[in-house]
Amino acid sequence: MEPAARSAVLSPHASLALYALLPMVTPQQQNAADIAPGEGAGAGIPMDPASTDRVEGGETLPEETEQREISLLIIDDDDNLGDFLGRLLGRVGYRVTAAQTGDHGLELAREGSYDLALLDIEMPDMSGFEVCRRLKLMPGWDAIPVLMLSGNRSKTAKEHGFALGIADYISKPFDITELRARIQVHLRNKLWHDRMNHESLEVRREAQESLREIRERFMAMAESSFDLICELDEAGVITFASPASTDILGKTPEQLVGTKAAALLPLQEQSRALRLMKETLQQDKANRFLYKFTRRDGTARWLEVTARSYPTTFGMHRLILVARDTTDRKIAEDALRHQATHDLLTGLPNRLQFISTLDKMLAGGEQSARGTMVFLNLDYFKVINNTIGHQAADLVLVNVVTLLKTTLRPGELLARFIGGDEFAILWPDTVGQDAEARVAGMLRLLASLKCGGPQDPMLHVSACAGLVPVAPYQSSRDIVSHAASACYSAKRRGRLQQSWYVRTDDDLDMMTDDVRWSTRMELALSERTFVLHYQPIMSRNGTVAFHEALLRWPVEDGTWISPGSFMPVAERVGLIEKIDEYVLEAAADALHNLPNLVLSINLSGKSVRRNDLVDVIRKLLAPYASRVIFEITETAAVTQLGQARALMQALQAHGFRFALDDFGTGYSSLAYLRDLPANMLKFDGSFVKDLATQPFNRALLRSLTEIAHQLGQETVAEHVETAEQFELIRELGIDYAQGYYFGGAKRLDDHPGLSAGSAAEANSAQ
Repeated sequence: MEPAARSAVLSPHASLALYALLPMVTPQQQNAADIAPGEGAGAGIPMDPASTDRVEGGETLPEETEQREISLLIIDDDDNLGDFLGRLLGRVGYRVTAAQTGDHGLELAREGSYDLALLDIEMPDMSGFEVCRRLKLMPGWDAIPVLMLSGNRSKTAKEHGFALGIADYISKPFDITELRARIQVHLRNKLWHDRMNHESLEVRREAQESLREIRERFMAMAESSFDLICELDEAGVITFASPASTDILGKTPEQLVGTKAAALLPLQEQSRALRLMKETLQQDKANRFLYKFTRRDGTARWLEVTARSYPTTFGMHRLILVARDTTDRKIAEDALRHQATHDLLTGLPNRLQFISTLDKMLAGGEQSARGTMVFLNLDYFKVINNTIGHQAADLVLVNVVTLLKTTLRPGELLARFIGGDEFAILWPDTVGQDAEARVAGMLRLLASLKCGGPQDPMLHVSACAGLVPVAPYQSSRDIVSHAASACYSAKRRGRLQQSWYVRTDDDLDMMTDDVRWSTRMELALSERTFVLHYQPIMSRNGTVAFHEALLRWPVEDGTWISPGSFMPVAERVGLIEKIDEYVLEAAADALHNLPNLVLSINLSGKSVRRNDLVDVIRKLLAPYASRVIFEITETAAVTQLGQARALMQALQAHGFRFALDDFGTGYSSLAYLRDLPANMLKFDGSFVKDLATQPFNRALLRSLTEIAHQLGQETVAEHVETAEQFELIRELGIDYAQGYYFGGAKRLDDHPGLSAGSAAEANSAQ
C-alpha cells in the first residue's frame, strides 16, 4: 500500500510576500552546483529542530506578484528527512506534499499542480534519474524546477542529472541555509518565467487579435472594391482573389485560387507577364501593366494591373495585384486616337496619318521611297455644296470615296485632307506613264458620278489631279506641297485635268543657292568651324538650371550666322544628319570638360528617322546621359509618331531625357502627350509674347502646365524678354524660363563661371 502523502500548510491563502525564508545568497553561491556544508552542520540537519520554527526576515517579491499558494513536491524514501523538510518549508507558507517512492511521486505529479520538486536519487523502486526523466515528459513539467538531493558527489551523477533537465544538484549532507536559498532562487526564477510566459501569451493574443482585425479590414476593402485584388506566390499561383473577379474576369474567386495568373492571358502575352512578375518580385517598387483579357463569353476586357511584392515572415516574397477594368476608357482613348488620325465623315485617314505613312516610306530608303503621290481636288464643289446643301454634299463626298476606294490596290493609301474636297492618294508601286493612265481612268470614273435631289438640278462630279514622284524628295511636306501645286496648276486648265509637278524659275534659283550653301557647309563641317553657343535656362527661383546648345556659324567679318539661315538648306541638301552628329560630338566634348554642365541638345526631324541614331548617341554621350536632354519639335514628333516614341523610349532606358520643343505651334493634341513619353514641354514663345495682355494665353499655359505636371512632365517657357513675363510665368506654375531677359546664347568663354560649374545648377535640372 502506498504511503500517505503528507502536507504541512501555514495558511491556505499564504501570499508570496511570505516567500522570504532568509537573506538571499550571492549570485556566485546561487549558481554553484555544489556548496560545502555550513560550519557545525553535522549531518546537514540542525541538532535543535526547534530552531527551524523561527521565520527569519528577508527579501520579499515585488508587490505586483500574483496572490497564490506555492506548492512543493518532495520525493525521498527517507521519512525523517521528508517530515523535517515538510515542517520547515510548510511553516513559511508553502504547501508541501511528500512521497517516499518514485511511483507515488509520479502519481502525485500527474494529479496535482506544483511549483518545485525536491528529488532524492537513491530510492527502492526506481532511481531519482528515472523519476526526473518521466517528470519532464509530463505536460507542464518542462518549466518546473527539479532539485536533486544526493550523497553522490561524483561529476558523472551531476552531469547525468543536468542532462535530464534538473535545475540544481544539492549534495548531502547539506546546509539548511543553503537549501532554503536555493529553493528561493529557483522559485523566484520560475515565478519570473511564469510571468514572462503569461505576458508572452498576452502579447501573442493581442497580436492575433490585431491580425484578425487587419484581415477583416482587408477583406472588407477587398470585397467592397470594384477593382480585382489578387495575391500570388513566387510561382505565380493565385492564393487569394477578391469577389470583383466575377465581374471583371467572369470567374469566381474559388475558380481562380490555385491557378497560375499568366494562364489567364493569351499565349502571346504569357511570357511577357511572367517576365514582368519576376521583375516585380525582385524590385521594391510598384509596376503597372496593361493587358487585354478575353472572358469565357468571348468579350474582351482591358485591365490596368498594378503589381507590388512584399516579403513574408519565412523569407519568401508574394505579389499583390490590383486589376482595374479600363475597357471603357481604352475604347474612348482609341476613339479619340482614331479621330485624331481619321476623317469623321468618310472614315479615311486624315492629313496627319497620310504624312506619317509617307515619312515611313521615305525612312525606308531608296527601295521603298518610290511611287507616286496624287493630290485630287473636286471641281466646283462649293457650287455643289451651295446648290444641294451641306448634308447632300456630304453624301456626295461619301459616294466619291466609295468610288475612289474601288481603284485602290493592296498597300495603297487614300486620305481626305482638311479642305473638304481634297484627297491624297499614295501609290507605292506606280510611277510615270502608268500613274498618268491610272489618274485618267480615275477621273473618268468620277465624271460618271451624278448627284442631286428630286427638287434639285442634276450635277456632275469631276476633279483635277496633281502628281509628284516620291523618289527625288526627302521631305513629306515638300511632296504634299508640290502635289497640291501641280493639282491647282491643272485646275487652271479646266475640268478633268491632271498635271505633274514641274519646278519653276524660282525653284531653280533656290536650287542654285542651295548648291552654294551646301558647298560652304561641307567645308565648315570638314574644317570644324561650326561652334556651339549656350543659352541659360532658368529655374523659378532665378538660378541657372541648365543650358541649351545652339549651333552658330562664324563668318570672316566676325559675325555669326544663326541656324535659321542655314538649317533649312541643310534639310533640303541632305546635310542635316551630318550637322546633328557634329553637334553631338561637340556637346560630348563640352560635357566631358565641364562635369557640372547639364545640356539640352536639338535633334532634327530627319535625324529622328535614322535607324542608327540610338547607337550613335550611346557611343558619344552614354557617360553623360543623366546630364543630357534632347529636344524634338512637336511637329517633328507628331508627324513621325511611332519613330519618335521608339527613339524616346530607347534613349530614356539609358538615362537620357526628352523635351517637346515649340509646343503649341503644331498639332497640340493632348492625346499625343500620352503617346510621347516626353519629360518636358517647351512652350512656344508666341504664347509668352502677349502673356500680360492676353488672358487666353495665360489660361492656356496654366491648363497645359497642370496637365503636364499630372503626367509627370516639367515645363519651360521660351522667349522670355521682360521681368513682367518672368513673374507671370512663375505665377502660372511653369518650372523653367528661357529668353533674352536672362541672356542670349554665348560661347563658353563668354559664360563666366560656367567652366567651374555649380552643383546646385546641375542638380536643379535632374
